[in-house]
Amino acid sequence: MHVVTIARLFIILSYAVNSALGAQRWEGTDKIEVGGWNDLNIVLEGDNWLKVPSPFFRPGDKQPYPSSLNLSNPKVESKASILVLIAALRETRTVHALVSMLDQAEHPERVHVGVVQQNDEGDEDVLEGFCKALGTPLVLHQAYEGRSGLNRRQPGEDPWGQRRYTAKSFEDCRPASRIRVFRMDSSEAAGPVYARAQQRRLLQDGYNMEDFCLQLDAHAVFTRGWDSKLLKQFADTNNEYAVLTTYPTDAGTLQPNGKFPNSNNHWEMPHLCTAQLQGRGVVRNDGASAAANLERPLLGKLWAAGLSFSRCHAERDVPADPHLKQIFSGEEFSRGARLWTNGYDFYTLSRPVVGVYYGTEEGGEGSWGFNDDEMEQSEGRLSQLLCRGTGPVPDALKGFDLGQRRRFEDYVALTGVDPRNGVSKATSCLVRSWTPWLQDAPVPYKPLPAPPALEDLPLGDVAWSQESSHKIEG
Repeated sequence: MHVVTIARLFIILSYAVNSALGAQRWEGTDKIEVGGWNDLNIVLEGDNWLKVPSPFFRPGDKQPYPSSLNLSNPKVESKASILVLIAALRETRTVHALVSMLDQAEHPERVHVGVVQQNDEGDEDVLEGFCKALGTPLVLHQAYEGRSGLNRRQPGEDPWGQRRYTAKSFEDCRPASRIRVFRMDSSEAAGPVYARAQQRRLLQDGYNMEDFCLQLDAHAVFTRGWDSKLLKQFADTNNEYAVLTTYPTDAGTLQPNGKFPNSNNHWEMPHLCTAQLQGRGVVRNDGASAAANLERPLLGKLWAAGLSFSRCHAERDVPADPHLKQIFSGEEFSRGARLWTNGYDFYTLSRPVVGVYYGTEEGGEGSWGFNDDEMEQSEGRLSQLLCRGTGPVPDALKGFDLGQRRRFEDYVALTGVDPRNGVSKATSCLVRSWTPWLQDAPVPYKPLPAPPALEDLPLGDVAWSQESSHKIEG
């Protein structure tokens, strides 16, 4: 069997209670067939593999808005830009992740990287470590030589932290121009949501924004041709608002040929299915269920922070909330609810493309400092987001509220998790229909009302400029 994540070990326990409900759920005129191990397009529900209905859409059904990029055209596909976004807190595998990423890409020239780096002063800088690994080390400008505190952004520095190096050394390390780093001291770290909220600083502005964004953990490895594989799977959704997302495969199983293993003709992928309330407004995803032998990505209902691939307008229009400091549990469901109500759909990948290390293999050397007051404020904000019911949007949530393209009540029905009433119940792992947008929804293909400006994000001393940092000063 294809190896998935550690969370896969908990499937039997998670679903044993629901197996009887699953058998009853599909009674009626439109029954779901039980499949076999080698059948195509199957989803694990309790002890049974269920077949995904085919065709998924029937005549007259409303369907997603198709992608605005014709990725079936090789010229379009080969030039589609991808920005890989990584939030790293004293990580030791980030350089290896970047080397693997660019080494294994089919078109490395289209791949850009944005790292939110939270380091101690003595930690290796990811850009310097990357260029050193390539044999083309970077050299600091004389003004920066011997300066302390270079692990954080410097006063007046360009926003992507590239111009601190001499033009000659920067040009010698050719991929360096495609790697952007927002540097923070580790003492500024306040949890993964806060760090990922800074990723929006690393996108190009306006019409120059990259086509696709891939959010990953820092301790990742990549399959051969991962960039084209992701674009192919995205194209298979025929959905401009698709988000390919799941818990990545264990990196330790990647073979020397750049592929993940498959045995017995059974390609199994983690499929997010259930979540649980942990407190008022705090919801945590359960361990993944599974889908197998998928011919195309499978529509799901939950979002995973560790692997999320979408058009970059998802990062621009529905960014992580920087006010959710200290939040770990609660990150995925709250962001997922915002994305889904803003019209985005979640899909389990049909084949593994990226892996990450788990447990003691992750390689991190630190954690953020806990703050009770920040945690209390953030949990209150989650409650305000998910439990307040109808009414005007509080000023504090503007730019980071639920969306207007779908009703939150419909997301509750889909997931079975109702934070407002403190109830969670089982719903099927097999999503049987796509949820249309509301009739008066904001139109597709155009930006949503912008979230608060970058300079308003809670990093008071950042020297931010909208100026592009492509050009390197001498």
